[in-house]
Amino acid sequence: MVPFWVRKLLFWSAFAALAAITILGYALLFSFEGDPFDKFDVVAVKSAPGGEHHAVVYRYHHANSSADSAAVWLSSGPQPAIGSKEPAKGAPVLVWFGAPQSIHLEWEAASRRFSARVNAAFATREVKQVEGCFFDYDQQMDLLCINTKKINLKSK
Repeated sequence: MVPFWVRKLLFWSAFAALAAITILGYALLFSFEGDPFDKFDVVAVKSAPGGEHHAVVYRYHHANSSADSAAVWLSSGPQPAIGSKEPAKGAPVLVWFGAPQSIHLEWEAASRRFSARVNAAFATREVKQVEGCFFDYDQQMDLLCINTKKINLKSK
């Protein structure tokens, strides 16, 4: 027969191990930027001179709202490949609930920023964080949300 104190020690050791595994699992799940269920598909890339900075148009599925959109992220480093499913890092600077092919990106040398032109009718909302627009698109299908502190918007 196993002494009571040994059984108690084994029970609490197993409990502590299970708690540590649970905490580690949650930490790993939420250590990624964004929702792990979001889906990305690179459809266009425009690079600044020098090729270090990029504006990337994604066909983007926002899992929390179940919204499909075209979204632009700004990135640095290697240029993403067209068709890549790799998640974008950070937050989008432009979200539009229309065809991604309608977004055209340019580098403006004078302002040293990217600009976007959308070849369709849309209603513009200037915001600091465009993520909130994912929950409004069903009320206004032509909605374009943009952070004009990060990217310029040119009229079509």
